[in-house]
Amino acid sequence: MFKLQDILKFSESDVKKMAQNTVRRHKKQILDGKDFEGKKFGSYAPYSKSYAARKKVNASNVNLKLSGKMLNAFNVQRTKVKKNQEIQYLYGIKKNKQGTKLFNHNEGKEKMPKRSIAENQQLGDDVEVGVVKDFANTIGKNLSRMSKTRVKLNI
Repeated sequence: MFKLQDILKFSESDVKKMAQNTVRRHKKQILDGKDFEGKKFGSYAPYSKSYAARKKVNASNVNLKLSGKMLNAFNVQRTKVKKNQEIQYLYGIKKNKQGTKLFNHNEGKEKMPKRSIAENQQLGDDVEVGVVKDFANTIGKNLSRMSKTRVKLNI
């Protein structure tokens, strides 16, 4: 007989992998120039003509990666599995120059046009679907271990 708590057991390494996968997916979404709703940044918040000319870029090709510094700083900050099996992971950018820049883009502050990568716990379809798949993969791995057979959950 399988116990539900064993099926839903997440190790620290499971949670670290999920967090890293989430960061990778979120960075890809940003590099594709998409916000949390799937809209292109350039369609509603293009670079100003003077900024685009100064940086030698197309004004509508906005992907928040001109220098790469901000997205390079976008990483897993911490992961945790509590005794009650509650899992947590935090990712983004620490509060520094790059973190402030991302915050200003996300909120539309300090003369930055609003280019939201997340809002009200919405991350974007690709990121959110990926989180669900990561949960399913871990549950499948646990079922395989418990049943001594190969289990694959399809979502």
